Amino acid sequence: MASDLEPAALVTGGSRGIGAAIVKRLAARGLPVVNIDRTPPEEAVADYVEVDLTDVDATRDALHEITARQPILWLVN
Repeated sequence: MASDLEPAALVTGGSRGIGAAIVKRLAARGLPVVNIDRTPPEEAVADYVEVDLTDVDATRDALHEITARQPILWLVN
């Protein structure tokens, strides 16, 4: 069951490079952001879920966990 929280943006690969810049920009604008990546971010500006996106079962489980606690409205991949 999804919570009453504001919908978030889910950013894959948001721990480095362009993905990290996108996470920072969205968070700076006040948007709830969930970063899903296999590498922890250097700077924690958003919720982080560690998962290897090449592992289909682990990715599915992580997405179920994320959406159980917060609705996702945007995907940045």
